[in-house]
Amino acid sequence: MYYALDCCSPFWCYCYSNTNATVQTCPVGQYFDSRSEWSQCRLSTALEFCPTVFVTTTAAPVTITTMAPTLPACPSTTTTPPTTTTTPPTTTTTPPTTTTTPPTTTTTTATTTPCATTTASGSGSTTGAPGAGRPNCYDRCDATFCANKPSNTGYYQVSPCSRNYCKCSAGVGTYLSCASGRYFDGSVPLGANSCRFGNATWCPPGGGLSGPPPKTLAELQPLCNNANCVARNNANMYYALDCCSPFWCYCYSNTNATVQTCPVGQYFDSRSEWSMCRPTTALEFCPTTFVTTTAAPATSASTGCPTGAPTTTVAPTTTAAPTSTASPTTTAAPTTTAVPTTTTAAVQRPNCYSRCDVTFCNGKAPGYYASDLCSRNLCGCNSTSGVTTAQYYGCPAGQYFNQSGQACVALGDATCPSSGTPKPTLPLSSVQQYCNAQNCADRLGQDTYYPLDCCSPFWCYCFGNGTIAVQTCPAGQIYDHRQEWVQCRPNTVVEYCLQ
Repeated sequence: MYYALDCCSPFWCYCYSNTNATVQTCPVGQYFDSRSEWSQCRLSTALEFCPTVFVTTTAAPVTITTMAPTLPACPSTTTTPPTTTTTPPTTTTTPPTTTTTPPTTTTTTATTTPCATTTASGSGSTTGAPGAGRPNCYDRCDATFCANKPSNTGYYQVSPCSRNYCKCSAGVGTYLSCASGRYFDGSVPLGANSCRFGNATWCPPGGGLSGPPPKTLAELQPLCNNANCVARNNANMYYALDCCSPFWCYCYSNTNATVQTCPVGQYFDSRSEWSMCRPTTALEFCPTTFVTTTAAPATSASTGCPTGAPTTTVAPTTTAAPTSTASPTTTAAPTTTAVPTTTTAAVQRPNCYSRCDVTFCNGKAPGYYASDLCSRNLCGCNSTSGVTTAQYYGCPAGQYFNQSGQACVALGDATCPSSGTPKPTLPLSSVQQYCNAQNCADRLGQDTYYPLDCCSPFWCYCFGNGTIAVQTCPAGQIYDHRQEWVQCRPNTVVEYCLQ
């Protein structure tokens, strides 16, 4: 019940009810970020689509016709994909469900383009000359990916060094997931070793692989095209232009493909659990040491290829990139159909599980409740003709809802201090039982992730395919369950966890 009054503006509208609309203003230096993963006032420099240098024009207003009238004002300038890295909702870890990509073994291009190069670090979707076909690491687990797989159920690697993998059954693709910290290795027969930890030569956590440097924008730009956007089937409308590259393609619509560039020192991580720009060292499958190739000077008149074998320094000591060491058909499931990382712990609610939903409001008298600690969002519970309803309302920025006083109060008081020592956290062994099927089901298909304790780095993610997995925030962070955050954050900034 609040919305921005412009894409890049400090002014926003708060609808207390359908008949009470009030203009609110962000603090100086901030804009209201209307994106669903934020919906709050933030520093103006944090909104990637907003200008930081302002220009004026002396042209008459009627002559300004550069904006296509059929397009909304903002989306085409977005420089961050909708999901967030350790941010559960968008994305980040939510496995996509429908995209169209070619099978992971399209390596026959070598017969028609003798000089075409392929990148071994891709997810299997290799391409010949730049501009033709799909880029490396374009694949998603969907019907197209599974179309050419054997008719029996099989399990396949989609992305390198990814915890998520694809179950293909009768042409239908479904994401499954390894336990936190493990990656799916499609190069080995399905079994106990399919989900494993990285090592010095395969998905090394600290980097250390050798390989070619990233391709240039000129080489990759042709791959950002309408055909590849259409093939996303209106889902996952952004994709990497190479496995290890800062360049990615944003499809505002099927006819508007735009190349985007990650900040310096970052690549676009195409894995379904990320789908965002991340530090280059965080992509375990990307080389941290670059090697070059020196070709022989003479070339063949018939093929245009070097007549002498080029001398290359590609490191032979590293294990072949995890996505191309075996044909997906070698991983067809034998008779085992184990679904990893499911739990059947006793049904108990963890602390801070609540959300403003029917589960929370059932049994409550009509009124306003604090469903989250120290949160600007409050929950309005009501019941009409025996039907329970729940709706979020919001306090102004910088305030939280005090349920006992039924009022919005400024953050920084004794209940929600703005500074202090972070409270201790419980070990995983004490909370992991709360990540279970019943608690996932009781999310009612929404907000399918929840903390395993109020002040904890551990949280539970409920995949749509029934897989349930415990997730862990980076060191020094806890999972901030509040509706305005819903992501991992430093433990020093979460007010309800300070003492």
